[in-house]
Amino acid sequence: MKDILIIGGSNIDIKATSHDKLILHDSNIGDLSVSYGGVSRNVVENLLRLHDDVLFLTAVGKDANGKGLVKQLEDLGCHVLSLRDDKDTSHYIAIHDEKGDLYVAICVSDILETLTKEHFLPFDETIKSHESIVIDTNLSKEAIDYLLDCYSDHRFLVEGVSANKIVRLQDRLDRLWLLKANLLEVRYLLGNDSLTPEACGRRLYEKGVHNAVITDSEKDVLVMEEGKIAFVPVHKSEQVVSTMGCGDALFAGLIHALHKGKTLQEAVSFGIRMSSITIMSPYAVDPDIGKKI
Repeated sequence: MKDILIIGGSNIDIKATSHDKLILHDSNIGDLSVSYGGVSRNVVENLLRLHDDVLFLTAVGKDANGKGLVKQLEDLGCHVLSLRDDKDTSHYIAIHDEKGDLYVAICVSDILETLTKEHFLPFDETIKSHESIVIDTNLSKEAIDYLLDCYSDHRFLVEGVSANKIVRLQDRLDRLWLLKANLLEVRYLLGNDSLTPEACGRRLYEKGVHNAVITDSEKDVLVMEEGKIAFVPVHKSEQVVSTMGCGDALFAGLIHALHKGKTLQEAVSFGIRMSSITIMSPYAVDPDIGKKI
């Protein structure tokens, strides 16, 4: 079976978790962890731990963090290609509350934000050889537009990433075979913060999105498939350790199952299982996800 092509962001994740309820504008006592992250990188690691073959196009610097990030994926069997290395590797700094939920985060990713089409030209034949292309909106708008235009006959599966970044897709929705995002992100994308999940699904279809997967915290996941809307149940996790990486795990499970020929609803169910395992782990990617699933 052909490998899975993923193009997107890699970060060094710095996560601070408060021991007690966060007190704003003050110093809070807590724990700190540093790990490899980034939406697409997390998706890649999840897929590797599910024993998929993955080709990853990303952008990492020549710094020690970047080299370590690449080596970790290569040790897991991934083929990693860097689009550029002339800037520092991206950093993602997240503050979590005492429950493990994300409170606020800042992403410093100039190496990705300034990608141009010229950075992709050396990899044209590699990209062209894949029928499906998985991307995230950590890529610059110029890069996203280039990929959607240059490979217009390919099937794009896109992760929304964040409210600030998903708007890069606003005028390109008719090019998406599948969009996965949370409700907040989709509302930002559509410019209406009061839309129900069902209304979001219908509006996305009207704008040309073929399929969509919309998550809403612990609520059931909306699946819009060629205009038809259904909900896939989410079972509340036994224990919440950290929500970091849960959305990435769901997207990875979705990609894995679709690659294996499952239906979209079956794929979403598998992604939910991946997410429910990840939420009980202190890591953005549970190193034992392949065994636990």
